Formats: sequence, structure tokens, C-alpha cells
Amino acid sequence: MFKKVLLLFFFSFFLSQVADATEKKVLVIGLDGILPDAVNKEYTPNLYSLFDNDSGLLAFGYTQDLTFSGPSWSATFNGVHHDRHGVTTNSYTGHDFTDTPHFLKRLKMFDPDIYTASLLTWDQLPNNFKKPDGTPFGVDSLVFHDRHEDNGDVNVTKATVELLRYQDPDAIFYYQNDIDAAGHSYGFSMDIEEYRQQLRVTDQRVGDVLEALNSRTGVTDGTEEWLIVVVSDHGGLGTGHRGNYYVQRFVPMILSGPAVDIEDMNVRPRVVDVARTVLSFMGVPEEEQADLDGRNLLDPVSMPEPVFDTNLVFNGDAEFDRGAKDNSLDHAVSGWRDQQYTGAYDGWHSMTVLQLPEDETHIGPDENKIERKARNAFIGGSKGSFSKITQHRDLSPLETDIDQRNVKYELDGYLGRKARSSDKMMFMAVFLGENNETIASVMLKEEEINRTDKTVLNYEETDGVVPPGTRKVVFSLYALGDPSQEGVYALADKLSFVLKKRNN
Repeated sequence: MFKKVLLLFFFSFFLSQVADATEKKVLVIGLDGILPDAVNKEYTPNLYSLFDNDSGLLAFGYTQDLTFSGPSWSATFNGVHHDRHGVTTNSYTGHDFTDTPHFLKRLKMFDPDIYTASLLTWDQLPNNFKKPDGTPFGVDSLVFHDRHEDNGDVNVTKATVELLRYQDPDAIFYYQNDIDAAGHSYGFSMDIEEYRQQLRVTDQRVGDVLEALNSRTGVTDGTEEWLIVVVSDHGGLGTGHRGNYYVQRFVPMILSGPAVDIEDMNVRPRVVDVARTVLSFMGVPEEEQADLDGRNLLDPVSMPEPVFDTNLVFNGDAEFDRGAKDNSLDHAVSGWRDQQYTGAYDGWHSMTVLQLPEDETHIGPDENKIERKARNAFIGGSKGSFSKITQHRDLSPLETDIDQRNVKYELDGYLGRKARSSDKMMFMAVFLGENNETIASVMLKEEEINRTDKTVLNYEETDGVVPPGTRKVVFSLYALGDPSQEGVYALADKLSFVLKKRNN
């Protein structure tokens, strides 16, 4: 009996030592110009295999609002929006990422022994991994094969396969451009055969890379744990992209590996989240990531459950994201859906998050009492004269109480505008039935603000009974501007929708 116990002890000790010895490694696959509906079992079976299991997830999220490749890839690598990384077109003139280094450089800063590699085919991308003088920055191996003149995607794939088979990399960025080239030549659409055919070709190359990774001794014996992230920089409209239109900005994102224990991200991911996800997985301390704009996608966000006495508006205080200095940066506000379409070129210009000025004032329920200041507020977009974002919440778990008219709602928030603006903000709750039919709606809108010299937000509130038959509620935030002027400067903050039992 003693021998059995001793043997069991040593076996358990051995397993714990193996677990402790597992090396974490990461492969980020950048697929330029791939559409969300391009990831499917028919045309991209190798990509599909990454999430068609218990350790993978396909999600759909947002690129930067400037859907040039430069701004979005820089946000992916550097983990900050373009107002900080400074790349706003496909030109990298005068770029300097010293203060906002890419995630491979941050990994080297964390552990100089980590081996990093970036394998590229678009001639502008090496700028992300070089100093302005051309010196490589934060990569042990920077491989470039021109997409036009050097059979780029094929040779970069071969180089990545050889790297995985014969060397010991820790963090890799592997890039493919030919899907984007097919979109520009024939159109970004699954209805176009040339685009579909390129998907098959690129997916096979990705399959070659995955085969090389999975054949590594460290993978087969369990001493290596890989996180695979697939990300794109933009979709497309016709044969181009550069606006903020939904099909230009909406992209697929895949997470795959043992660390991916997520059923639903709840909040749509953004390319700016990739860097923090990689760094967190690799063990970089949170304090060394504090300056990043993204979040760790492996740590899913919890949405408010439909229970009583809880604010059901997620990110209603606009504090989930870093506020920008003005409304020219469309963050894709976390937890909210962009809605307003202003034309094929300009696309979807919705609300964003503004860093409030020092002279901002929140006037509370008591007009003589000024509430505490907030860091951020919602603000209308920089295009057009109308902005809208929405958020959906399921109320069906409370249907029995609702149908008995036993549920009361309280809707409140702060609404206002920037100094010297006459724009208006409205906050609405729309009650929907089982078949998404509108049953009723209630709206908050700001009362007249006489002060035009400062940014002011007034507290507004209303309440009532949730109408019987309600199964969902949609929160809509509207910003209305002067049609003769570009941009909307209405503000909102601390939005709240709380359900209470009437018999309490």
C-alpha cells in the first residue's frame, strides 16, 4: 500500500512539474482584407478548424475607423488607437513608435530571451518593426518578401513553416496579403469567384503553417502551449476601403488554443485588443500594459444579468474606453452597436467617447448640487448631423413578473452638450415583444440649458411600469446636431436602466 501511495505521489509530482514547465508561445496570423463571411467550412476549412472545437472561438469585431491598412495594423501591433500611434494613412512618414512599441517589442522588454519574428509581404508593414532610421525594433527575425515582385505570400509561408519546424520561436506575426489583392482587383465579396478562390489558396497556406506548428515536439508532448490569434485590418466595399462603412470596418477574429475558454465575448472585439491579449497570455504584468487602449480578450466581459435593482446598461458611464480629445476618433464604443450610416464613402459615423474638459459640470437632481466629475462622456460623431448607438438586453427571465405588471423601470442619465453648441442628446428605452414587435418606448431628453460658455450635463429621469408582453429592451442613444454643420457635439453620461419589483 505504501509503495502505491509513494508511486502516486511521484506521478502527481511529475505531472505538476510538466505543467509548470509548459512554455507559452503565440502565433498571430494577419490576413489582409478578409471578410467576416469568408470564414466558413467550405472556403477556409483550416481557419474553421481553429474554432470548431472546445478550445477556439470565432468573433466579429471592429478595425480602426480609418480603414486604411496602416492605421489598423498599427493599432493591432501597438495596442493603441491611431490618435496615439500616429499612423492615419498607408504612409509611415516620420513614424516613431518608441513610446507605443508593438507587442513583440514589449515581450522582449519583459523577457529579453523571448525569440520574436515577423514575416511580412506588404512593403509598408516593416515600418511597424523598425525605427525611423531603418533599424529593426523588437524583433529577432524580420523577414520580408515583396507581395508583387518576390512571390511574397508563398515565400513568407515557406519561411514561417521552416521557422516552426527547425527553430524555437516564442512569438510570431505571420502575414498574408493576397486576399486583399483579390478584393482590390475583383471586389470584396463572397459573390465573386476570384475572391473565393483566393480564400481557398490562402487558407491552404495557413494550413501548412498550422501543420508545422502542430508537428512540433513541444506541441505533441504537451510542453508547449500555443495561442493562435487570427486578425484582419479591414473588409471592403466594391474594390476599395478607407471609409467607416460597416462592411469596411467589420472583420472576423479567431482565438484558438487551450487558454481559450470562452463561449461568448459579449462585447465585440477590436483589433486594438490583440496586443493586450497576447501580452496577458504570455505573462506580462498588468502594470506593464497600463498604457494600452485594448483589453484582454481571454478575460471575457460580463454583461448585466436581467435582475432587479441592477443597472442593465453596460458601459453606461463611458468609462470602459479611453476618452479621446475630440470626436474625430470613433472608438467603436465597447458594449454598444454603431448604427448611423451617412453614405457609401463616409460610412458609419457613430458616437465615440470624449475625455471631458476640466470645466465640465454634471448638475444633479438637486440643481444646487454639482455631482462628482466623470472622466469620460459619450459624444456624437464627427460626420453628419445625427449619431446613434444601441444596446440590447433580454428580459425574458422576468416575463412572469412583467406580464403581471409587477415590474417597474427607472430610466435616468446625464444629457447635455459641449460649450457653445446647440446640439441635443436623447436616451430611449424601447420595449419589444417575443417577435421583436415594438410594444412601447420611453425617452429622456435634456431640458433647456442656458449656459453656453461651459460643457454642461443635466440629470434627467423618468419611470414607469414595464408593459406586459415585453421580452427585450433596446437602449438607443441619439445625438442630434445642426444639419448645416459637420459633426455632433451633444453629450451623455451615467446612463441607467434599473428594474424594480412593484410589490417591494
